[in-house]
Amino acid sequence: MAKEFRPLLIIFFSFLISSTLFDVSVTTAADDANEVLGPTDAFRALDSEDPLVVTVGKFAVDENNKQKKENIQFENVLKAASQQIGAKTEYGLLIKAAENGTSNTYAAIVLDSKDSGKELVGFRKRNLAV
Repeated sequence: MAKEFRPLLIIFFSFLISSTLFDVSVTTAADDANEVLGPTDAFRALDSEDPLVVTVGKFAVDENNKQKKENIQFENVLKAASQQIGAKTEYGLLIKAAENGTSNTYAAIVLDSKDSGKELVGFRKRNLAV
């Protein structure tokens, strides 16, 4: 199942990274993803302060901490986008979080399904200025 999402994750991370490095909005990245993936598989920009987006961001940090036995402290969501894949929603997030008192930027992918709940698909530290 994870293999079918891998191309989408690679494309999304590419857009997320390039949009951050080159100060392009997530809306533009979502438009680019729409052009590549087609309208049925389009990422759409989300409000990074929306309570649902913040909840997904906190989940990503908490789940990463459980899986990797780390102690990263969630601060806020910087950018967010999502796409609907069948009955699941795939969230791509750029998260600001503190590790050992230093703020860092992390990219995360979370799948959310009414049947199986949230699943952390990817979580990586990005070398970006916060």
